[in-house]
Amino acid sequence: MQSFLIILSAFGLYSVVHSILASLRFKAWLQTLTGPDWMQRWYRLVFNVIGTITLLPIFYLLTVLPNRQLYIVPMPWALINYGLQGFGLWVLVDSVRQTGALAFLGIRQLAEGQGEQGFTQSGYYGRVRHPLYSGAMLFLWASPQMSWLSLAFYLAMSLYFWIGAIFEERKLLRIFGADYAVYQAEIPRFIPKFSK
Repeated sequence: MQSFLIILSAFGLYSVVHSILASLRFKAWLQTLTGPDWMQRWYRLVFNVIGTITLLPIFYLLTVLPNRQLYIVPMPWALINYGLQGFGLWVLVDSVRQTGALAFLGIRQLAEGQGEQGFTQSGYYGRVRHPLYSGAMLFLWASPQMSWLSLAFYLAMSLYFWIGAIFEERKLLRIFGADYAVYQAEIPRFIPKFSK
Protein backbone atom coordinates (compact mmCIF):
# COMPACT_ATOMS: atom_id res chain seq x y z
CA MET A 1 0.00 0.00 0.00
CA GLN A 2 2.90 2.35 0.71
CA SER A 3 4.28 1.81 -2.81
CA PHE A 4 0.79 2.56 -4.21
CA LEU A 5 0.70 5.90 -2.37
CA ILE A 6 4.25 6.76 -3.42
CA ILE A 7 3.33 6.34 -7.10
CA LEU A 8 0.17 8.42 -6.66
CA SER A 9 2.12 11.16 -4.86
CA ALA A 10 4.96 11.18 -7.40
CA PHE A 11 2.53 11.42 -10.28
CA GLY A 12 0.59 14.13 -8.43
CA LEU A 13 3.78 16.19 -8.18
CA TYR A 14 4.52 15.59 -11.87
CA SER A 15 0.98 16.68 -12.77
CA VAL A 16 1.25 19.94 -10.83
CA VAL A 17 4.57 20.84 -12.49
CA HIS A 18 3.31 19.85 -15.95
CA SER A 19 0.05 21.81 -15.52
CA ILE A 20 1.87 24.96 -14.37
CA LEU A 21 4.18 24.80 -17.39
CA ALA A 22 1.16 24.42 -19.72
CA SER A 23 -0.87 27.26 -18.19
CA LEU A 24 -1.54 30.49 -20.06
CA ARG A 25 -0.33 32.50 -17.07
CA PHE A 26 3.05 30.75 -17.05
CA LYS A 27 3.35 31.12 -20.84
CA ALA A 28 2.60 34.85 -20.61
CA TRP A 29 5.21 35.26 -17.86
CA LEU A 30 7.78 33.27 -19.84
CA GLN A 31 7.09 35.33 -22.95
CA THR A 32 7.94 38.53 -21.05
CA LEU A 33 11.34 36.98 -20.28
CA THR A 34 12.10 35.37 -23.63
CA GLY A 35 10.05 37.29 -26.19
CA PRO A 36 7.39 36.04 -28.61
CA ASP A 37 9.83 34.62 -31.15
CA TRP A 38 11.40 32.27 -28.58
CA MET A 39 7.95 31.17 -27.40
CA GLN A 40 6.74 30.40 -30.92
CA ARG A 41 9.89 28.51 -31.84
CA TRP A 42 11.07 26.80 -28.66
CA TYR A 43 8.27 26.51 -26.10
CA ARG A 44 6.61 23.28 -27.33
CA LEU A 45 9.90 21.42 -27.77
CA VAL A 46 11.25 22.50 -24.37
CA PHE A 47 7.89 21.67 -22.74
CA ASN A 48 8.02 18.14 -24.20
CA VAL A 49 11.63 17.60 -23.11
CA ILE A 50 10.87 18.72 -19.55
CA GLY A 51 7.71 16.58 -19.51
CA THR A 52 9.68 13.49 -20.58
CA ILE A 53 12.57 14.06 -18.15
CA THR A 54 10.27 14.63 -15.17
CA LEU A 55 8.33 11.44 -15.99
CA LEU A 56 11.45 9.25 -15.87
CA PRO A 57 11.67 9.11 -12.03
CA ILE A 58 8.12 7.71 -11.92
CA PHE A 59 9.07 4.94 -14.35
CA TYR A 60 12.12 4.25 -12.17
CA LEU A 61 9.90 3.96 -9.07
CA LEU A 62 7.65 1.52 -10.92
CA THR A 63 10.63 -0.82 -11.35
CA VAL A 64 12.16 -0.62 -7.83
CA LEU A 65 9.25 -0.30 -5.37
CA PRO A 66 7.76 -3.43 -3.79
CA ASN A 67 4.85 -4.67 -5.82
CA ARG A 68 2.15 -7.36 -5.83
CA GLN A 69 0.35 -8.90 -8.79
CA LEU A 70 -3.43 -8.42 -8.77
CA TYR A 71 -4.35 -10.49 -11.81
CA ILE A 72 -3.13 -11.91 -15.12
CA VAL A 73 -5.61 -12.61 -17.89
CA PRO A 74 -4.81 -16.09 -19.25
CA MET A 75 -4.50 -17.01 -22.90
CA PRO A 76 -6.46 -17.09 -25.17
CA TRP A 77 -8.57 -14.39 -23.41
CA ALA A 78 -5.52 -12.13 -23.21
CA LEU A 79 -5.68 -11.82 -27.00
CA ILE A 80 -8.77 -9.64 -26.54
CA ASN A 81 -6.76 -7.38 -24.24
CA TYR A 82 -3.90 -7.19 -26.73
CA GLY A 83 -6.36 -6.35 -29.51
CA LEU A 84 -7.86 -3.52 -27.45
CA GLN A 85 -4.39 -2.26 -26.56
CA GLY A 86 -3.40 -2.32 -30.22
CA PHE A 87 -6.49 -0.35 -31.16
CA GLY A 88 -5.82 2.20 -28.37
CA LEU A 89 -2.23 2.58 -29.53
CA TRP A 90 -3.40 2.97 -33.14
CA VAL A 91 -5.83 5.76 -32.15
CA LEU A 92 -3.13 7.52 -30.12
CA VAL A 93 -0.45 7.36 -32.83
CA ASP A 94 -2.83 8.15 -35.68
CA SER A 95 -4.22 11.16 -33.78
CA VAL A 96 -0.68 12.50 -33.44
CA ARG A 97 -0.15 11.89 -37.16
CA GLN A 98 -3.40 13.67 -37.98
CA THR A 99 -2.42 16.85 -36.14
CA GLY A 100 1.19 16.55 -37.29
CA ALA A 101 3.84 14.58 -35.43
CA LEU A 102 6.47 17.28 -35.96
CA ALA A 103 4.13 19.93 -34.54
CA PHE A 104 3.24 17.65 -31.61
CA LEU A 105 6.93 17.26 -30.79
CA GLY A 106 7.66 20.97 -31.29
CA ILE A 107 10.01 20.51 -34.23
CA ARG A 108 7.78 22.23 -36.81
CA GLN A 109 7.50 25.31 -34.59
CA LEU A 110 11.28 25.39 -34.22
CA ALA A 111 11.79 25.18 -37.98
CA GLU A 112 8.99 27.52 -39.06
CA GLY A 113 8.78 29.90 -36.10
CA GLN A 114 5.01 29.54 -35.78
CA GLY A 115 3.01 28.72 -32.66
CA GLU A 116 -0.43 27.13 -32.40
CA GLN A 117 -2.42 27.27 -35.65
CA GLY A 118 -5.91 26.25 -34.55
CA PHE A 119 -7.74 23.19 -33.34
CA THR A 120 -8.56 20.09 -35.39
CA GLN A 121 -12.20 19.07 -35.87
CA SER A 122 -11.90 16.29 -38.44
CA GLY A 123 -10.92 12.62 -38.30
CA TYR A 124 -10.77 11.28 -34.76
CA TYR A 125 -11.36 14.81 -33.50
CA GLY A 126 -14.73 14.77 -35.23
CA ARG A 127 -15.73 11.87 -32.95
CA VAL A 128 -14.05 12.70 -29.64
CA ARG A 129 -12.37 15.87 -28.34
CA HIS A 130 -9.34 14.10 -26.85
CA PRO A 131 -8.51 11.02 -28.95
CA LEU A 132 -4.93 10.99 -27.63
CA TYR A 133 -6.19 10.60 -24.07
CA SER A 134 -8.91 8.11 -25.08
CA GLY A 135 -6.41 5.95 -26.97
CA ALA A 136 -3.88 6.11 -24.13
CA MET A 137 -6.47 5.16 -21.49
CA LEU A 138 -7.72 2.25 -23.59
CA PHE A 139 -4.13 1.06 -24.00
CA LEU A 140 -3.49 1.26 -20.24
CA TRP A 141 -6.70 -0.26 -18.91
CA ALA A 142 -6.81 -3.09 -21.47
CA SER A 143 -3.54 -4.47 -20.13
CA PRO A 144 -3.87 -8.22 -19.47
CA GLN A 145 -1.77 -7.86 -16.31
CA MET A 146 -2.44 -5.68 -13.28
CA SER A 147 -0.32 -5.09 -10.19
CA TRP A 148 -0.68 -2.61 -7.34
CA LEU A 149 1.85 -0.27 -8.93
CA SER A 150 0.36 -0.44 -12.40
CA LEU A 151 -3.09 0.21 -10.88
CA ALA A 152 -1.73 3.29 -9.10
CA PHE A 153 -0.07 4.50 -12.31
CA TYR A 154 -3.19 3.91 -14.44
CA LEU A 155 -5.43 5.67 -11.92
CA ALA A 156 -3.04 8.62 -11.67
CA MET A 157 -2.64 8.86 -15.43
CA SER A 158 -6.41 8.69 -16.04
CA LEU A 159 -7.09 11.35 -13.41
CA TYR A 160 -4.38 13.49 -14.99
CA PHE A 161 -6.00 13.11 -18.42
CA TRP A 162 -9.43 13.98 -17.02
CA ILE A 163 -8.27 17.08 -15.10
CA GLY A 164 -5.86 18.06 -17.88
CA ALA A 165 -8.66 17.90 -20.46
CA ILE A 166 -10.78 20.28 -18.37
CA PHE A 167 -7.97 22.83 -18.09
CA GLU A 168 -6.97 22.39 -21.73
CA GLU A 169 -10.53 23.06 -22.84
CA ARG A 170 -10.76 26.21 -20.70
CA LYS A 171 -7.61 27.43 -22.40
CA LEU A 172 -8.97 26.59 -25.86
CA LEU A 173 -12.21 28.42 -25.07
CA ARG A 174 -10.21 31.56 -24.23
CA ILE A 175 -8.19 31.26 -27.42
CA PHE A 176 -10.87 30.21 -29.94
CA GLY A 177 -14.06 31.43 -28.24
CA ALA A 178 -17.42 30.55 -29.79
CA ASP A 179 -15.93 28.21 -32.41
CA TYR A 180 -14.55 25.95 -29.70
CA ALA A 181 -17.71 26.26 -27.59
CA VAL A 182 -19.79 24.89 -30.50
CA TYR A 183 -17.30 22.06 -31.02
CA GLN A 184 -17.29 21.33 -27.29
CA ALA A 185 -21.10 21.12 -27.23
CA GLU A 186 -21.26 18.73 -30.19
CA ILE A 187 -18.32 16.36 -29.60
CA PRO A 188 -17.89 14.20 -26.45
CA ARG A 189 -14.74 14.49 -24.34
CA PHE A 190 -13.47 10.86 -24.10
CA ILE A 191 -16.08 8.38 -25.35
CA PRO A 192 -16.41 8.67 -29.15
CA LYS A 193 -19.60 9.71 -30.86
CA PHE A 194 -20.29 7.24 -33.65
CA SER A 195 -23.46 8.77 -35.07
CA LYS A 196 -23.32 11.87 -37.26
